[in-house]
Amino acid sequence: MLQAYPDGPLKLVVPFAPGGGSDTIARIIQKTIRDEKLSPVPLVIVNVPGAGGTIGSRQVRDAKADGQTLLLLHDGIFTAKYSGKVSFGAEAFEPVVAMGRGGMVLAVKSDSRFSDLSSLLGEAASNPDSITYSTNLGAPSHFAGLMLEQAKSGASFRFVQGGGGAKRLSALLGDHAEVSVFSIAEYDQFKASGLRALAVLAKTRHPEFPDLPCSYEVGISVESANTQFAWAPKGTSAERIQWLSELFRKVSESAFYKDRMAAMHIDNKFWAGGELSLEIETLDAAYSSVDLRKMEHSPQLERWILGGVLLLGLGLLPQARRSNKSEKNTYRTKRAFFGAFLTALYVALLQLGTDYRLATLLFLFAFGAIFLRPSPVYLVRLGLFALVSALLMHWVFTGPLFVDLP
Repeated sequence: MLQAYPDGPLKLVVPFAPGGGSDTIARIIQKTIRDEKLSPVPLVIVNVPGAGGTIGSRQVRDAKADGQTLLLLHDGIFTAKYSGKVSFGAEAFEPVVAMGRGGMVLAVKSDSRFSDLSSLLGEAASNPDSITYSTNLGAPSHFAGLMLEQAKSGASFRFVQGGGGAKRLSALLGDHAEVSVFSIAEYDQFKASGLRALAVLAKTRHPEFPDLPCSYEVGISVESANTQFAWAPKGTSAERIQWLSELFRKVSESAFYKDRMAAMHIDNKFWAGGELSLEIETLDAAYSSVDLRKMEHSPQLERWILGGVLLLGLGLLPQARRSNKSEKNTYRTKRAFFGAFLTALYVALLQLGTDYRLATLLFLFAFGAIFLRPSPVYLVRLGLFALVSALLMHWVFTGPLFVDLP
């Protein structure tokens, strides 16, 4: 057992819902640490899903740099930045370790008109945007498609939002899309449902699927895989990073962990220290070079709100000049300007990183209190309305719309 530094349980944030690939790996790590007594304190898994993993990553980025809070996030930390979903990437964290790399498979429905990768990309080049590609926009599965486009001159897919692996499978089986990318583990799990692989996106064939061609052997120089990284908040001390690195190293050497990784078709590779820094630099360079012409950036909500405030202010100027003619007009103008001030304050709070739900709750309540008649009963109703609206809008933006929010 390692000597203790933690003041309490270690918190490992998984920025996805329970049951997915990252969550499964996190719980394997947790079980290994617990059963083999590798740490004097427990490892607690905290799922923070939403906005393609960016809500959880933001939470860890802003956490205290004491080594108590960690993030488990794969290559999505690079793709979220370069797709424009968030403004930060690997540079905003202290890397702890990377452990386990899983390959990616390009697949279609079993009765698809495409028999191999070459015919698929040939069609994508001959008839651009005619092939629907189900993906999780801004995620590694999306970047794999963008890389395939770059590898074949003139090729262009029509990307459609699908979500996680199970949802993308449903899109293929329901004929809502023709092609998608899955992890090796997902392919092994889904193939009996009617999924057919065209190629593994790698330089060599996968040893457990020797009959499946790789992209390089058909002249498509695309390699795509997902590596699991553990990240700590920026500023975490080198001593604590070393302690955590040693803990994860012991996990990777465990027989149970090795067996579980093998069952999930994940290569049990391990990076730490200088090797880890080099691996991060290599991946960052690879993802930053991807052509982003098809990326659909999240709407800049704060800019739209601020623009609306400015337009409102310009519209109120004529009214303000006439306000001295009527006390009633003066009252209305003051309320309008106060409303504009509240909106500007709301934008400022969002820019400073205030939790979206709290900022929206306060804004809606204050705005309503200005423009409607105050009374105890009304204030209670207004508070409930503001609370429900803030929570509902947060769910809509971070769920269906995949917008990163503070």
